[in-house]
Amino acid sequence: MALLYTWKPLHSIRYLIPSCVSILRAEYPKCKADLLPELAKHELNHAPCSYGLVEHPDDKRDEETLVGHVRFLPVTNRQGAVYAEGFCIDVEKRRKGIGELGTLRAEHLAREQGYKELFTSIYPHFKEFYLKQSWSIFKKPLHTLGANLLHTNTSVNGGPIFVSWPGNTLYPGWEWVYEGGIMATEEALAGEFSGIVMVKYLKR
Repeated sequence: MALLYTWKPLHSIRYLIPSCVSILRAEYPKCKADLLPELAKHELNHAPCSYGLVEHPDDKRDEETLVGHVRFLPVTNRQGAVYAEGFCIDVEKRRKGIGELGTLRAEHLAREQGYKELFTSIYPHFKEFYLKQSWSIFKKPLHTLGANLLHTNTSVNGGPIFVSWPGNTLYPGWEWVYEGGIMATEEALAGEFSGIVMVKYLKR
């Protein structure tokens, strides 16, 4: 039986949101995935928008299942750019090539929506994975709208967990979510806990 994979906005597959919450919590134990049902009520297609990676068999009698998550956010200082965060695959579905497939499908989704650049932030040990898929390291300042609303960051080597940072505008109406978190400074972002910003230039 062949399996197909498609990124779908969570607001269009609300019955699968509980599965998405479980996947996010397994990957990021301290995240605020419980916000997803309420967020889905307010989101439209494109960005900001959370997407679920849906696995659907070619036999329509079988049910769809959710196997991954990503959230698209506007990049406010680069025209035609979008930022992807909170990308993760169900732990039970890993080591089957779904992570690479999900990344390629996310690139396709961004291209379909008219974006020219797709950004993401990764930990150093994922760098080779992205470089092999023709992503590039990006070293200029990147400004976002509503980044890390779900608090999906995790600590690296005991470092701080940044909730927001310079260049990120808080998601209008959801500012309360960020209260009590850590605002990264420019100095902290230049340190070992900042991760690496990657970009994929999307060709037509």
